[in-house]
Amino acid sequence: MPDLAPESLPELETLILSEGWNIVDSQRGDSARIDRIVHDLLPTYIARQRWFGPKDAVIASATPERIGELPQAGRENFLLLAAKIMLEDGAAQRYFLPIALSWGEEDLRHDSPLLPYLLAKIRRGPRAGLVFDAAHGETFPRALLHAMREHETLPAVEGTFRFDASDALRALDLSEELEVRRVETGEHAHTTRTLDDRVNLKISRRLRSGMDPGIEMGRFLSKTDFTNSPPYLGAFEYVDAGGTPTALAVAFEHVRNQGDGWTVVVNALDRELEDVALSGEGNGGLPYSLSLVETIGARTGELHRALANADPSDPDFAPEPVTDADLEDWRARAVARAEQAFAYIETLPDTADAEAQELAAKLLTLRSAMLKRIDTLVPTNARGNKIRLHNDYHLAKVLVSANDIYIVGFEGEPDQPVDERRQKAPPSRDIATMLRSFDYAARTAVDRQKQRGASQLDEIETRALNWRSLAERRFLRAYGMARDDSASGSHLAGGELLPLFLADKLFQEILYEGVNRPVVLPIPLRAALELVEPLDGPPEDDD
Repeated sequence: MPDLAPESLPELETLILSEGWNIVDSQRGDSARIDRIVHDLLPTYIARQRWFGPKDAVIASATPERIGELPQAGRENFLLLAAKIMLEDGAAQRYFLPIALSWGEEDLRHDSPLLPYLLAKIRRGPRAGLVFDAAHGETFPRALLHAMREHETLPAVEGTFRFDASDALRALDLSEELEVRRVETGEHAHTTRTLDDRVNLKISRRLRSGMDPGIEMGRFLSKTDFTNSPPYLGAFEYVDAGGTPTALAVAFEHVRNQGDGWTVVVNALDRELEDVALSGEGNGGLPYSLSLVETIGARTGELHRALANADPSDPDFAPEPVTDADLEDWRARAVARAEQAFAYIETLPDTADAEAQELAAKLLTLRSAMLKRIDTLVPTNARGNKIRLHNDYHLAKVLVSANDIYIVGFEGEPDQPVDERRQKAPPSRDIATMLRSFDYAARTAVDRQKQRGASQLDEIETRALNWRSLAERRFLRAYGMARDDSASGSHLAGGELLPLFLADKLFQEILYEGVNRPVVLPIPLRAALELVEPLDGPPEDDD
């Protein structure tokens, strides 16, 4: 889904600034205004952003905490804030909010690209201006890129800002002003900007302390022979007094592309299903979408091969043997996730449509069978290795470039703690999340046909599910050939632990979709039924 701009704020508070420009400290004499900042201005803005979640959460307060400033030549420094969010359920979150000041009120025009990102009006003596989210301006991305190249550290509040630049970034010609463009992505954890079609800058939003996997993986892959991920350029981190980093931004080389894998595959499959429906012909092999799936499988195998060959002396990346304790942990996690999903669908909200309600009711009758099914998916003996993974791997995490693909988004699932996103596991965990993406693609293509009023929907659905099966097989075959690692066991290419990770993933999807995208909740509900229904069928004849 595209990262759509939020609606503009209906009304802007006017803030009075003295010297310096901390928007809270400057209002200390006006408690009513501070209250409006904390309980109205910032909560209203943040709640509208794609990067805030979960979508059913209600913000009780948003307190801006100054973490430092980023200098820019000849202008006011950028104010770097961590917005401390308190939700009504008592949970706490932190978001990165870089702030810029613009003197004058030109950006109040209805056609201003900054209008949706204005936070407040501002006055300092006779001067009037506007405060806006700097991530959406043009000067902040440029200043960040320059800072990565020119600084190692800068002072920050109770810590230090740390910058990093690769040789490629230091060699980049920044003598002329780079054009800054917004990147339309489905990401909900970053604001991404492209500079002159040479650099992709990912500005963090949800803040979590710890070594960011996206930065860490970028640095690691830059030292391997794996070339199908955008090269790492640099990073910007806040490091607290104890030495713990928090990622604020990371830069990669820009890869020219036709779009992410999700968009390209679903569009191709949609066209292919429509062509077959109109012609009445087809052999079940839908050429372009499946050839692309094979390429994704091959590149995934190459990625995992690079990760499996990590230096044994590097504790963060060295492969480790799977243990019996690991098997029990993964089983317990899948069972816990299933229990959470069943508890959720027992009280499915009214936002779920009739199809979701019907599927949920059927799945609830199979609760006991499902939990038993999970136990059967755990191998008896532990074998093989666990390695560092992508850990949030699906079609939207690949870019289609000419006849190849590039893998992106190594930071892992943004809603999970950093330590969990850095955990090692068998490659079949990444494989499971990609296979689930094929199911989503097939179901989405069918839904598009349905929305256009296509006839013979049963046949179209059959062909789409046939495509899903073909995609799974071709992905796994291409993966296994590229992995070229027979000594590690075939289970890494889709056996043994793969069904367990698939089950865990689809119950995670039920929980996520129910809260954030109830319109697609039927997709994982149907998958859960497919997983358990064979155990619920009639007994086979003994003959």
